[in-house]
Order: sequence, then structure tokens, then C-alpha cells
Amino acid sequence: MFRNHWRKSNPNGLKEPGIRTCFVCKSQDRRENLLRFTGRPGRPLCYDAREINPGRGMWIHQDCLQEAFQKRLFYKAAKGTVRISDALAEQMKTLFNITVEADKKTERRPL
Repeated sequence: MFRNHWRKSNPNGLKEPGIRTCFVCKSQDRRENLLRFTGRPGRPLCYDAREINPGRGMWIHQDCLQEAFQKRLFYKAAKGTVRISDALAEQMKTLFNITVEADKKTERRPL
């Protein structure tokens, strides 16, 4: 009998659809209860409300958002450097009433 040991299963042996893990508190929950952000190294972090953007999907509870931004946990979850843009900071303030500090752009000037 073939088994997929890497899949988390319910007692019946079937994978439960729509279960994701919050990258801050590490608890599992249904997709409907989590928010999805996407990010690629060197690109701005993006709130993916429609769950269609390409890139690494990072799932998080709304209650964990403030902690994630304060401790800069998105960088670890994205497995690389992602930027927090001014637009995302404004979106988080409008949608979730969370204050987020956007990354400062540092441009190198030629010598």
C-alpha cells in the first residue's frame, strides 16, 4: 500500500482540504480564517485577498499581523528579502488598522 508520509492526514487517512498553517503562531486553520500574502525575493510584499498572485504564499491570522510586522517575520517566511512598500503600509492601515513601517529605499550613488 502506497502512503504519503509527508502529508498531514485526518484519522480517516485523507488530507483535509483548505487547511493552512499561520507562519507566526504555527497553528493550523481553514483558509477562510487566514490572510494570504505573497512575496518573492527582492520584490515588494503583497496582500493577496483573492489568493491568485504568484510567488510564495504566506498564511497568517489577522490577530498575528501586528506581531509579524513588528518582528519582521515576513522576511523569514518569504525565505529571502522582501520589501514592504508604502502602498502595502497604507493598505494595512486602511483594512486592518495596523501601523506598518515601509522599508526605506536606499539607492547607491555612483562614485
